[in-house]
Amino acid sequence: MFCQTSNYDKISEELFIENSKKYKIKVTELFNKEFFKVNKTRLSSRELLMIVLPEYITYNKSRDTFEKYLIQLNYFSRKDRFRSISFGPFQMQIDFISKYLDHFSQEDIVKNIDNFSTFKTQWEALQLFVNNNPDLKIRELINKYNSGNKQLEIPFKKLNTNLTYYEISKKLISIYNSGSNGHKNSSSNIQRGS
Repeated sequence: MFCQTSNYDKISEELFIENSKKYKIKVTELFNKEFFKVNKTRLSSRELLMIVLPEYITYNKSRDTFEKYLIQLNYFSRKDRFRSISFGPFQMQIDFISKYLDHFSQEDIVKNIDNFSTFKTQWEALQLFVNNNPDLKIRELINKYNSGNKQLEIPFKKLNTNLTYYEISKKLISIYNSGSNGHKNSSSNIQRGS
């Protein structure tokens, strides 16, 4: 059993490395977006992005359109399933957005779902999430965002790996820093939450 897990980890690590150029392009795109410049939290913008980087690198507009359709279909069919479907570039759920953008009801979000799946809106909700959890370090924020529990580290299965969200985030930042033309100064910030 130990060998199988070890083999799986080796293969998933190789796949991650193989795709690192693709991930670097996506991470660089994200760092260059206009919304990225607005940050009203105690974290650096890079730390803030670490929370959502694993979800973002697997983001796909076609899948997002389908996820939004499923949310609306389930909501208007009066099925609670709409609450557990994530959407948008940071894969947020309706309840999460409703909790942190508290002036919007679930119905408001579902009826205007395209507005709530934008980078700007999800970035705002992410910042409010961080500000409402002032005592959590970066690793705990990543855990809570992805599992609902600051102590629970779950693997990021969308990449067929046993690496946790936190480990994937660190690797993505490392890949980005490996050739980001003078943007290497944030690595010390990332270590803060370790």
